[in-house]
Amino acid sequence: MSSTPDDSGEPEPVRVTVTEPALVKDGPEGAIAVTATVTDPAHPKRAALFEYIGMPGHRLAPVSVTVGPAPDLPYDEYVSIPPRDLRDLPLARWESAARWRAELELGQGGSSDKRPESAEAWVFKLYPELRDDDTPAAQRRLRGLTHVADIAMEYATLSILGVKDPAAAIARRRDAKPATVRSWIHRARKAGFLPETQVGGRQ
Repeated sequence: MSSTPDDSGEPEPVRVTVTEPALVKDGPEGAIAVTATVTDPAHPKRAALFEYIGMPGHRLAPVSVTVGPAPDLPYDEYVSIPPRDLRDLPLARWESAARWRAELELGQGGSSDKRPESAEAWVFKLYPELRDDDTPAAQRRLRGLTHVADIAMEYATLSILGVKDPAAAIARRRDAKPATVRSWIHRARKAGFLPETQVGGRQ
């Protein structure tokens, strides 16, 4: 994925690194904690560390954010961050990218280096019974799931890029009606390729 902005004027993509989930000590049974570090080409000397907790199958809840120097910044380039400068950082966009990447990777059951490289590989990971099933019904199901997995990957990528309305962007890119794209996204959520939205959350 290129970090060069295109003619659409969308912001350059941020980079998100997610840790492996860990059980929350003394927390509810099954509760997990995960952290996501965000770096942004538009703010090369800064990084934000977001901490989340959540229950399997539910949206992650942010519990803290720490802003500091970028991980690869030389020590002699460290600079202080006056509180007033925090207002100029796109923390909302960074948090959105961090949460979507963390939830996407948790939903796929692995860290970024283990994520499937294609929509079909993702389908086989979640629905292994389809791998060796050559029946017409299974092949139709495989095609349908591969399509919505592809939509889910595109939706998540656009969200990480900070696109405000990923569904509308997909509709423009694919020359499809917005209502059709929303139905694809709904199917992707039901199939487990995207996390469920909160009440009042975006589609």
